[in-house]
Amino acid sequence: MPRSRSRLHVPCAVLLLALVSSAVSAADETTASADGGLSKDLGGDLFVRQLLPGVWLHVSFKSTERGGRVSANGLLVTTGEMSLMIDTGWNPDQTRRLLRWASDTLGQPVEHVIVTHFHEDRAGGLAAIERSPIVVHGHAATALLLRRAGHEVHWTFEFEERLNLGGETVDLLYPGPGHTQDNIVVYLPRRQLLFGGCLVKAAAASSLGFLGDADLSAWPVAVRRVIERYRDARIIVPGHGEPGGLELLSRTMELLEQAQGSLRGSPP
Repeated sequence: MPRSRSRLHVPCAVLLLALVSSAVSAADETTASADGGLSKDLGGDLFVRQLLPGVWLHVSFKSTERGGRVSANGLLVTTGEMSLMIDTGWNPDQTRRLLRWASDTLGQPVEHVIVTHFHEDRAGGLAAIERSPIVVHGHAATALLLRRAGHEVHWTFEFEERLNLGGETVDLLYPGPGHTQDNIVVYLPRRQLLFGGCLVKAAAASSLGFLGDADLSAWPVAVRRVIERYRDARIIVPGHGEPGGLELLSRTMELLEQAQGSLRGSPP
């Protein structure tokens, strides 16, 4: 909550200001996260955390039937002219909150959204940008797969391997099937940051997660292509779990080897 720089000379006014300030809830303030970055709660099922200057991790949650919650990662990237959103929240309401926060707090409205595949944790909030001038980027198959899943799609998904968005160079790579047939990764060269989406697992992951649309034989090939292309990545953001470094790609390969060993009927 911003405070005036002018001095109040009336004691009652000072007391009133203190009372008002103390009434501000923690959810309305930007606070320091455990790793020293800035973090802000946007409503209990959504928060943002600064990874780098101009780069915010957004983490949204979906409740499960068993009473738990599943988190999903995305990014907001500010360029000085506008914001780029990489993947939406789980639902339109979460995504609208992210759009408002980028516009009202960061002062840089979202003008482009990149969707890394068609699942709900990546594209579930697209309805929040209906009838807006926001440009949607993603693999051409993503729109088709969304329609097959029963979603109305009102956008033409644009896919170019290199974009210049408000002065920010953004690389899109389709490395081949893996977690899904349409999964892509996003790289910010200037920041040496790779958003791997659900193609890449967190270092602490114990499994590959949902495999209903996966191609386990092609997935390792796709990850190797990512490794070869982005050896200089310093920060890697998985679709779920904590960001890290190149060890996330190694962990993904380990999990794939274990899964393939299980399919062959041999011990991992």
